[in-house]
Amino acid sequence: MGASWHGAQAVAADRAPVGPNQPGRPARQPTRPPVGPTVSRPLAAIPEPVVEAAGLIIYAVIATIGFGTLSRESLSHGTNGIVVAPALCVGLLPVFAPEMYAGLPVWARTVRGSGVAAGAPAAVVLAAVFGRLGPKEEKPRAKPVEEPSAGAEVGSDP
Repeated sequence: MGASWHGAQAVAADRAPVGPNQPGRPARQPTRPPVGPTVSRPLAAIPEPVVEAAGLIIYAVIATIGFGTLSRESLSHGTNGIVVAPALCVGLLPVFAPEMYAGLPVWARTVRGSGVAAGAPAAVVLAAVFGRLGPKEEKPRAKPVEEPSAGAEVGSDP
């Protein structure tokens, strides 16, 4: 009557089966239901406020990690501040001025409509440009370690 679940691999009575089935054996039938409904039904049952709260917590953790990363860098010297400020502005544009992307094609709005998708490439490009063109930051030299004098015990006060 209709095609089996094999779709394009349907077997005609006068031909050998196509695909993984061997000649003379019956076509395989699925032994379990597809994963989609099995997984999607319980996920769809989660209340929307719970999903939104989980998303908010995830974004807050990501922001906290980002602030920690930025706090370890010196933003007052070199080009670090020049890279972070515009990248942060570009990343916040989709949040504060979403109408700015209204004239772009759909694929560009999809990519630029997210703060992360807008700010991360801006930060990478700015870091690459200013890394090559900006002033070179001198790293402080480590002081040589003094060896204890002969006869002095290690760990004792002089």
